Amino acid sequence: MRLRGQLGLGPNDPLAIMCGAVRPYKNVDGFIEALSDRRLSCVKGLIAGLEAGYPDVDSPDPLRHTRRLVSQFGICDRVRLIPRFLSIYEMAELFEAADLVLLPYRHGSGSGQLMLAMTFCKVIVATGVGWTDEYLSDYESGYLVSDPSAAAIVDGIKQALTTPVKPAVPHPKFHPVEVARTALTALGIHSDTEGTAYVGD
Repeated sequence: MRLRGQLGLGPNDPLAIMCGAVRPYKNVDGFIEALSDRRLSCVKGLIAGLEAGYPDVDSPDPLRHTRRLVSQFGICDRVRLIPRFLSIYEMAELFEAADLVLLPYRHGSGSGQLMLAMTFCKVIVATGVGWTDEYLSDYESGYLVSDPSAAAIVDGIKQALTTPVKPAVPHPKFHPVEVARTALTALGIHSDTEGTAYVGD
């Protein structure tokens, strides 16, 4: 895979990612501290996006806070930073390349990246905020951590890495036909068996 090759990753090197808007509630701090644990020395990290909600966000470096933490914990050789938003195609490539998607949020009402990670059949390590626990209740490759601390994140990643990998089969709920049917139903539009849509009474 092109991106994994660019990152110098072998087929058995786990890549954990966080991406999008990098805000304090998303807990990039806990993720970086967790990666510094010697028990995760085999894991590479990639953080892509733009910071918001941190001091000096108008700095020339859009990931200033994140970069400082990576340096502070001495893991510059294992964490790649992409200080910008990614295009749809770049995001798809990133999710294809990733082994783990980290969502160790401190609080929140939901996550679009959770849905994206499930669609790409990725292993997810997350806290149970914003109904994440409900979404992952029947998702076989989801690992909930007890809290957003670095120690809990380490435990979640270790569990994910030591559990036998399950076949990458999309959950039926996320099949494009089912997604479309759910959206149409929510709009009061129904379809017959041949796929013809019509507005219900």
